[in-house]
Order: sequence, then C-alpha cells, then structure tokens
Amino acid sequence: MQSHPLLGDTRKVMLLPLHSSIPTSEQRRVFRRPPPGVIKIVLSTNIAETSLTIDDIVYVIDTGRTKEKVRFHIN
Repeated sequence: MQSHPLLGDTRKVMLLPLHSSIPTSEQRRVFRRPPPGVIKIVLSTNIAETSLTIDDIVYVIDTGRTKEKVRFHIN
C-alpha cells in the first residue's frame, strides 16, 4: 500500500498498522488525529479491531492477520 501513488503519499494519507507485535509507542499513533486534509487508515488485526474504539475512525481494514491459541488434547 505504501507504494501506491495515493495511499503511499504521507502528505495525504496516514497509513497505520495495528497489531500486538508493534511496540506500544507505535500503537498509540492510531489515536492521534491526522492533520487537516489527511486521511487516516488503520490496518488492523481482528483482536485490535474489536477491542478498541478510535474516535475519528470511520472504516477499518482488517488485514486478515489473526493470532489464535489452539490447545490439542492427545489421549
């Protein structure tokens, strides 16, 4: 997406990934309001998407990345 002519233009789009392996300081960026005329896009995991409320977000793109714990029982 960063190589796209519009989406990669940091003067027009704030493109922000959001998942558990990103440092907390970087995760906080999703709560900052973009400058006037800049669109904020959050690329999120299913956990982040359902557990946060970000006031100025209209749409969230779910990247399909998931983290699941699965327990197998062997008898």
